[in-house]
Amino acid sequence: MYHDLSLIYDFLKNNPILHTRISKKNKKKLFNIKIELKKKYLFHFLYDLNSKKKDHYINNIKIKSKKDILKKMLNDVLNNKINIKRNNAKALFILKVLNKFKK
Repeated sequence: MYHDLSLIYDFLKNNPILHTRISKKNKKKLFNIKIELKKKYLFHFLYDLNSKKKDHYINNIKIKSKKDILKKMLNDVLNNKINIKRNNAKALFILKVLNKFKK
């Protein structure tokens, strides 16, 4: 979920979370997570841990890329094209959101 939240970080950082709903079906290992933001955004995450497919969906949109994201990330790090301050702020923010989900 960490990486999925990082995809919508720009929405999350500027819009307070109003409600979160987490429902799960233990036997099926199915998690349904909804996040409602103040500015009328609603994000819906569905995780099926029994599925053989490694597809990720946010609001019924398949989040998958043919790009080699790891290669791009390594190139950016090696060529000093990263903003460490922004990355740290983003990571801390996402961890705070995930900790709220645990409660």
